[in-house]
Amino acid sequence: MSCPKCTLGIGSAVSHNSQIAAGFQLLQEKGLLEITGCAYHPMQSDNTYEHNVCVLVTFEDGRRLLYDMADGYEHLQRKWVIDHQLEALHRCFKRSYAPAFYRGMKNAKKMRPLGLNFFVSCNNNPFDALRRRPRRSVPEPQESHNRFDSYNALFYTRVWETVGIHPRWSPASFPFLTEAQARREAEERAEDRERVNRMRIDCIRALREALGERFCGGVQNSLQAKKSCPDLILPDEMTQRQYFLSLLRQNFICLANDGLYHSIGWKMAEYAANARAIVTETLKYELPGNFSEGQNYLSFASPEECTAQTSRLLDDTALIHRMEENNFTYYCDYARPEGMVRHSLQEAMPELFGESAASRER
Repeated sequence: MSCPKCTLGIGSAVSHNSQIAAGFQLLQEKGLLEITGCAYHPMQSDNTYEHNVCVLVTFEDGRRLLYDMADGYEHLQRKWVIDHQLEALHRCFKRSYAPAFYRGMKNAKKMRPLGLNFFVSCNNNPFDALRRRPRRSVPEPQESHNRFDSYNALFYTRVWETVGIHPRWSPASFPFLTEAQARREAEERAEDRERVNRMRIDCIRALREALGERFCGGVQNSLQAKKSCPDLILPDEMTQRQYFLSLLRQNFICLANDGLYHSIGWKMAEYAANARAIVTETLKYELPGNFSEGQNYLSFASPEECTAQTSRLLDDTALIHRMEENNFTYYCDYARPEGMVRHSLQEAMPELFGESAASRER
């Protein structure tokens, strides 16, 4: 039996899209599908979708799957337009999925949660070829599965610039906005960044005070950090990516909070890839599979809850070990590129990617 054939249309060169292209490439190497073409396909300009942080996959039978990798719903300003655009899609898998957004839409059932996004690539990733940049990171070097007898807490983060967000930027993304609407949209973006920064700064200060030497963390050096929290800035050598990845292999539980637009940040997938137990700000978006409170993470809604949940987890090594196992299993099934794409294909096209596909791989 021949494998299904498809083409990839990559909306932009942002790193969010690399995970999906890598997943299709890895499934092609397993003989589960064949990529017959790959090209840039700006979704917004041809009215396929409202933004370009996505990958459009077209199968030879005409079915089209869209993978929306945006942080949240910042680009989806016109719900009726989205509903109309979904007419042309078989399924749309969204990284930051909130089912309430689609309530009342005729095509709401075409939307599905996608999972944890992070920057990852693979050999011969068509995404890397299109943007003409060398491959930076493949799955395996980001993975580890180390278990320890005692743990400390790790929280590295950044703060976002809150000045310079101007309404004149809005027409490029939202040409349909009035001047007043563009001004409000810019204000909301600035307010969102201030919200994220405030929680990050307050949590780090609270954790430093509560945990002392059991806490390792701070913020990356930047102009905004120098203005907002100079006392929390980490030395530059400690915020290099390879240094951070090396910390994930050590005896830490890991902390995370909301990203922009309430997104689940890339660190969550990196934590899972390294089988770390997690304390996170309450998740605002749905994930596929069984990623749940108490099994994969503990959650908080304030700096005080953050320190309490972190202390609780540090005092329960058995719970840490269970979370480590659960998170690495979840990563392999739902966040590793081929796992993420395979689950989406099994849901969208079970007759092509169900048991028969598993048989072909064996």
